[in-house]
This record gives sequence, structure tokens and C-alpha cells, in this order.
Amino acid sequence: DGARMEFIKDQVFSKEFYLNYDPFTKFSYFLIDHNEPTKQKFLFSKCRPKTGGKGIEKATIFENTKVLESFSKTFFNEGNDLHKEIFSVKKESKYSYIYETIAYIFQNPKSDFKSDHPKRDLIIVSDLMQNTERLSFYNACNASSDNALCPSFEDFMDNHSDEDYILSTSPKGKNINLQMIYLNNRCETNKALDVSLKTLWENYFQSINFNLLPTVHQTDINVVGNCP
Repeated sequence: DGARMEFIKDQVFSKEFYLNYDPFTKFSYFLIDHNEPTKQKFLFSKCRPKTGGKGIEKATIFENTKVLESFSKTFFNEGNDLHKEIFSVKKESKYSYIYETIAYIFQNPKSDFKSDHPKRDLIIVSDLMQNTERLSFYNACNASSDNALCPSFEDFMDNHSDEDYILSTSPKGKNINLQMIYLNNRCETNKALDVSLKTLWENYFQSINFNLLPTVHQTDINVVGNCP
């Protein structure tokens, strides 16, 4: 819906978001949709130019302020266009490849996200309801039940098949800042899942040494009857 789309835009597609990072930071967007991660490509992968403003944004003697202003305006517009493009098409999907997408970004050398970079930030915007035949949180959390509740990460890992799979495919999070932007999913899940679902993911990322930043939680905007 429109409110959720605006929330996502403000969080990761706005000019204010880009300006939280230094000039020449590379921004790459990967969409988790109906396709398997190996069939995906980055929708956008570009370095932010200087704005021509003050401080570190200011033009050097070898740069032109007007040119920097033009380049940065183009960059911001491209980010806005990408946001519109993502939400212009809706696809039904049996699966939600959240975990697999994260693992693939670290495995694929073309993602340019290896440890040779001095600073890396990973931002995940999602309802966090991982769902594949191999790894389903709908099942693990009994999501459709009135008693829906995700297990602790320790209890989840006690399932030895899941443990082997996760240990063999998980990325190494050392020196990487990770922030989750959690989208409510009231149409498909019970609200009691909120805390336990986030905690499950947070404990997972901490277990593989990510520097976990505070989770941004979308304010409730749906009421009964508004779901499609």
C-alpha cells in the first residue's frame, strides 16, 4: 500500500538517506522477489557524487561546483526512479528468499561486498518472513496460529538439518554494520510474532558477528479490513 511504499522510500531511497553516507559511497540495491537469488542482478549499483555543498561535499580546486550539483541531482533522481520501478510491478510468489539472498550477496564476487572494503553496511528492508522449502519461518513460528511464536535461535538451531545448512552457507559478519528495517505483515501473520521474529533474526546475525544496529520498526498502519 501507499503508506508502506512511502515508509520504504524515506528509509532507503531518499536524499536524506544518501547524505548520511560520505561522498563516493557505493550504493547497491538487490530486490527479493519471486525469482531465486541466483537469477537476480543488482537493480542499482552506483557511487554517490559530492553535492558541491559544504565540508566534505565541497568542490576542490580540480572540481566544478555546478557540475557536482548536476551529478548529485541525477543520482538522487535515479534513486527515486528505482523506487517507483520496484513498486510498479507486483508478482505473486510461493517463496520468500530472504536468507538465501543475503548469503548469495556474500558468495557472489560480482556483488563487490568482500572484506577488502574498509567499511560495509548491509540494510535489510523486509517483513522477515523467510519461506522456502528448506527454511520456512511460517512453519518454525507457527505463523498462522493464534499462538504464533518464533523459537529462540538456540532452539531453532537444535534442528540439526537446519543447523548444518545455516553453518555451511552463512556469511561472516565481522566489521559489517547491519540494520534491519522491519515491515509489519498483518495480512499474513499474527502480531504476537513481532518480538520473537525480530529476536530470532537479531540473534542469528549476532551469532555470525555482524555489528547489529537498532532495528527500525514500521509503525502500525493497517487495521482489520484493509488487507487485500
